[in-house]
Amino acid sequence: MFENLVGNNEIKNELENIIKTGKIANSYMFSGIEGIGKKRFAREFAKHILCLKDINCNNTCDSCKKFDAKSNPDYVEIDYGEYKKDIITIDQIREKVVNNANEKPIISNKKVYVIDNADRMNESAQNALLKTLEEPPKFVVIILIVSNDNVLLPTIKSRCVRIKFSSLSNDEIEKAIGKKTDDELEILNGSLKDYEQLNDKLEKYRQIIDLINNLKTKDLLYVLNNSDILYKNKDEIMNLLNYMNVCLLNNGMLDLISIVEKTKQKVKMNNNYEMTIDNLLIKSWKKINGKE
Repeated sequence: MFENLVGNNEIKNELENIIKTGKIANSYMFSGIEGIGKKRFAREFAKHILCLKDINCNNTCDSCKKFDAKSNPDYVEIDYGEYKKDIITIDQIREKVVNNANEKPIISNKKVYVIDNADRMNESAQNALLKTLEEPPKFVVIILIVSNDNVLLPTIKSRCVRIKFSSLSNDEIEKAIGKKTDDELEILNGSLKDYEQLNDKLEKYRQIIDLINNLKTKDLLYVLNNSDILYKNKDEIMNLLNYMNVCLLNNGMLDLISIVEKTKQKVKMNNNYEMTIDNLLIKSWKKINGKE
């Protein structure tokens, strides 16, 4: 059931037993250091809670299919990044949980709310959530994912079944990401967080290289429709544009660097972001393809 997840085998057995027996609590707290797979466990647990068949469903039921397509209406995931703040606000908790918790499930027998980085909830958000935790509808399951449960209200912690995740062993890390040197394993220190962050950065840089290749080989409409790396990463745009300049320099495309630099200035001036990226792509494409 959880065989594709790495580490914490005792927790796998515990969650599998919960699913098999149907003894599902209304609230859980998954705690442990960052980067050890708590969110993956929570998502897989949620998927099985919502499943319309037995444990051998193998993604054949409507709920599981929609879950994999990220369109299951009975699953809600909340994190602090949604409102461009470093906390989870009372507005998020009210909008995503409190205001609709009493509405019955649409396709499953349960509704599951996963609150990632729940230790980022401010006190107002915690108090708002507490009301639902104290008197949850029988069909609601709330999973809190935390790295530091000390910042949560005692009344919240007391309402949750607490599941403590352990750091990954070196063997488990290597199973997940391949053979590593002793120094690399020491840096990871039982967590995949740094590795995942590095992989995320490398993937974004790869998309910048693809974008530059598209400017040279694709039509303008294709470029505009396939440059989400810039349109959807406003918070990281300066780093991405700097890397774009490095790629342009390495490819001898020096005449495009000035366009990128002007784009950086417009971003700093808080010009319309989407229009600024449009202009960058249009001017770069025209320059490369001699359409000026």
